[in-house]
Amino acid sequence: MKIRKSLSIIALSLALAIGLLWVVVAAQPAQQPAAPSAGTTSITVTKYDVDGTTIISQTTLTYEEMEAILPVQGDGETHYYFQGPTFDPDNLWDPDETVNLKNKGAIMGTDIRDLCDLVGGAEDGDQIEVLASDNYGDQFQYDNVYNPDPGQGKMVVAWYTKNAGDDGTLYPDGAYVPEFGDGMQLVFLAETTNAAGQHVFGHDDMRNHLPEDNWHYFYSDGIQYPSSNGVSVKYISAINIYTQAPEPWEISVTGAVTTPVSQSWFENALACHEVVTWTDSSENVWSGLPLWYLLGLADDEVVHGLGSFNDALARAGYDIEVRARDGYTRTFRSEDVRRSSGYIVANKINGAPLEEDHYPLRLVGSEITSGRDRVGQIESINLLDIPDIETWELELSGAQDYTMSQAEFESAVYCPDIGHSAVYTEEVEVGDGTMIYEWKGLPLWLLVGWVDDNIQHGPDSFNDELAALGYDVRVIAADNFSYTFPISDVARNDHIIVAGLLNDELLPDGYYPLRLVGSGLTSGRQRVREIVRIELLNLPWTLELSGVDDHTMTRAEFEGAVLSYSVVYTEVVGANGGTMMYEWGGLPLWRLVGWVDDDTQGPDAFNDELADLGYDVRVIASDGFSYTFPISDVARNDHIIVANTLNDQPLPADSYPLRLVGSDLTSGKQRIRQIVRIELLGLPERYYVYLTLVVRNH
Repeated sequence: MKIRKSLSIIALSLALAIGLLWVVVAAQPAQQPAAPSAGTTSITVTKYDVDGTTIISQTTLTYEEMEAILPVQGDGETHYYFQGPTFDPDNLWDPDETVNLKNKGAIMGTDIRDLCDLVGGAEDGDQIEVLASDNYGDQFQYDNVYNPDPGQGKMVVAWYTKNAGDDGTLYPDGAYVPEFGDGMQLVFLAETTNAAGQHVFGHDDMRNHLPEDNWHYFYSDGIQYPSSNGVSVKYISAINIYTQAPEPWEISVTGAVTTPVSQSWFENALACHEVVTWTDSSENVWSGLPLWYLLGLADDEVVHGLGSFNDALARAGYDIEVRARDGYTRTFRSEDVRRSSGYIVANKINGAPLEEDHYPLRLVGSEITSGRDRVGQIESINLLDIPDIETWELELSGAQDYTMSQAEFESAVYCPDIGHSAVYTEEVEVGDGTMIYEWKGLPLWLLVGWVDDNIQHGPDSFNDELAALGYDVRVIAADNFSYTFPISDVARNDHIIVAGLLNDELLPDGYYPLRLVGSGLTSGRQRVREIVRIELLNLPWTLELSGVDDHTMTRAEFEGAVLSYSVVYTEVVGANGGTMMYEWGGLPLWRLVGWVDDDTQGPDAFNDELADLGYDVRVIASDGFSYTFPISDVARNDHIIVANTLNDQPLPADSYPLRLVGSDLTSGKQRIRQIVRIELLGLPERYYVYLTLVVRNH
C-alpha cells in the first residue's frame, strides 16, 4: 500500500506488484501551495524492448496535439471528484462519498490508453510507467487502464479544467495547461455518481476497483486514513511502456515490526528523496537509499512519516543484521549508521540495475571499508536487541491538539526535506577560557503552525493571516513555570528556538527535554527550561455567513453578540458510574441566520416573513461535513445553539471554534463540530422581487 504524509517525508507502497500490466504514475507529494504552479504541456510516450533500454517506438505530443488528433475525454461541463481523508475513524472509507470531496473541475483530457496505442500499445504482462516531472511512481493493473470498471472510469490525463478547487472557484473561465497549474493531471472519469449526482472516485471505489498496492492513505495521529485523492497525480510528462518487464523484487525489514519493502516502494522513495551515491576505487558510481532510512520502517511501531526513524533508539544502540539471499550476514551498530550517508543500500550502479551477483540490492558506502561488509543480493535487514527506553512528548494546543513525539521532533530537526531546523551558538566565558554551546531545535513559530488552525498540522502550515490578527503563545515547563509571547514576536522568527539538542546530545538534567533559546529572547525569564507544553491563547477565528449578502464574522463580533444574546445549554452525561455536567454557551442559530437573510444585518435582524415562506440553513464544518435544516426548525428557536464556550472556556480542539448543540437537535449528525460557515439556501424569490422594486423607486 502507499502512504502519503502532509510532511512529505515518506510515500510507501508495501504490496508486491505481480503479473499483469502495471501503470506507474509519478507525481509530487500533495501540498497546499500558495498559488498554482505551471503545469506540464507535453508528454513523451516511449515503448521499450525487453532489455528495458532499446527503444521500439517513441513520440512526443503537446496538449494541443492531443486535443486535435485523439478523442477528447470529458466535456468541459461535467465535474469529477476524488476524496481526501475523512479524519473520522468510524467512517474511513465513506461509501456514501460525501466527505472531503476534491473537485478537479470540469476537465477535458486524453485517455492514457490512447496515448499508449500511439507507440504500439501494451499487452498483458507489459509494464507501463507514467512519469510526472519529479519521477514519483504509482502502479496500476492492465485492466485499470484498458478495461476500467464504471465505478473507476477511464484514466485520463487532464490538460484543461474549469471551476476546479474545493469550492469551485479556480479557473472560472476555464484554463489549459500551463495556466492549469496541476496539469497534466491524472483524473478518473467515474461513471457512477453519489446521491448528490456528483461523479466521485471515492475511497470505496479505490478499495473495490484498484488492487491494494494502489490504495493511498493519509497518515495522521496514528491512523491511516484512505485518500483516493492520492491517486490523482500531477505534472505528468512521460509514459514508458516496458515489454514483458521482469517480476518486481521484495525484501523485508524486521525489528519491532516487520515491513515488506517492494521494488516500487524503494524506487518511489528514491524519487521523493535525495539519492545518495558512492564512487568505488574503480570509478563505479553506486546509488540508492541510506541504510538508516530503511531502519525507520521497523525500529518501532511508527513506520510512516515524520518520526518514522527513531533517533533516540538508534542513539541508545541496537544491532543491524544485513542478510543476503544465500544466508550470508554482516552486523552493524545503529550508533554508527544513524543518519549517515556512508551506509548505502544501492539498487543501481552507473545508473543501471545491479548485475546478478549483487541484484537486487547491495550494501556499499564510504563508511564500509571491508569488502566483506558489502553485502550483495540483500534479502532482509533485521534490527536486533532494540532497547526499551523512555522518550518524551511535547503537547501542542491551539485550534487543534497534537502530541508530538521525541522521534517526530528530532526527525524535523534533522530532516533536510523540511529544512526548518534552527541552530543557536553561544559563547560562555568559563575561567580563562570560552565554552561553545550549540543548541539545535525548531523555531517556536514552526511548532505554533502545527495547531494554529484546523488545517492538517505540519512544518509548512503556519497561518500568517491569523498571526496578523494577533494571539498569544504560552510556553510551559514541567513545574508549570511559563512565559507568554505575543505572536507578533514569534511569527516567522527563527531566533526564538525550542532546542532539543546541545552539542548534538540530548539536553542535560535541568533543561531536558526542551529549552527555549535564541538571540530573539530578551530576558532570562523567557529561556523556559524543561518545556512540556505550548499553548495558543485567544486564537482569532472567523465564521462565514452567506445569504442575501455575505458576511465574515470575527471572533470579537461573535463574542460581542454573545454578551447581549447568549443562551446556555446544560448537558448531563453519565461517566464512570457518575455524571458529568457540560455547560455550553453561545448564540441561537436563528440570530446568525438573521445577519444575512435580508439586507439588514445584526442579531436582531431576523426576517420572520421570509422564514414563513421557507428556505434551508446549511451548517458546514472545516472538513466539509455539513447538515441542512429547514428554516421552520430554526426560526426563533433558542434550543439550537452555535456554541463557542464549554464550561466558560473556549471549546476543545475537536470542536473549536464553534459547535452546534442544544436540546432540539435530534441526532449526532446535527451536532456539527468545528463550524466555519453557515449558508442560506433557496431564499424565497418574493424577497428578490421586493428588493428590485425598492431599487427602481430610488
